[in-house]
Amino acid sequence: MTVFTVSFFLIILGLALKARKRKVVSGHETLLGTTAIVLEEFKGQGWVKVGGESWKAQSPGPLKRNQEVKIIKVKGLELTVEPVNTKGDKDV
Repeated sequence: MTVFTVSFFLIILGLALKARKRKVVSGHETLLGTTAIVLEEFKGQGWVKVGGESWKAQSPGPLKRNQEVKIIKVKGLELTVEPVNTKGDKDV
């Protein structure tokens, strides 16, 4: 019975350690570094679309509709974004 109990707890401990090493697949941490699309032209605060969801966003500079932006910070339900292409022009 002792061997069974020790084996059981070793297996559970091994599974727990393995789970801690896995990549995060949900939560705010997954948003950092991903791209979003600006829904409407704004300067300061506005709305962006990330993975089919609309998020309130803020940006230090003006953004245009359908522009791609990168998420650099998540605070509560508000994102801080910056343009993907910092020059403001798209590659052709």
